[in-house]
Amino acid sequence: MIVGTDYEINTTNDSCLFTGDGIQYAFEAKCVLKTNKDTLLGFFCYDNRGIEQYWSPEVPLFKIFRKDTNYYIISSAILEDTTKTYLLKHTPESEKIQ
Repeated sequence: MIVGTDYEINTTNDSCLFTGDGIQYAFEAKCVLKTNKDTLLGFFCYDNRGIEQYWSPEVPLFKIFRKDTNYYIISSAILEDTTKTYLLKHTPESEKIQ
């Protein structure tokens, strides 16, 4: 049996909804977006479900950066390995990252 968590980021102009959905781990984090050079930073604001989270709003919840032609994310919310970078994939309905 393979157990894991699906993560998704849906962005607007200056904010996003960062979600995680797994068997024993789930969240819907509303984040404000900021840029630092070529890196997109997501800062935690609140959980959409009203569940108290202990992420600091002063430290980025995630960082997205480009390397070669791919985009990667690193996040303390990704439980599989909070120090590892993960390749981001677009879904068919998503817009191309500019």
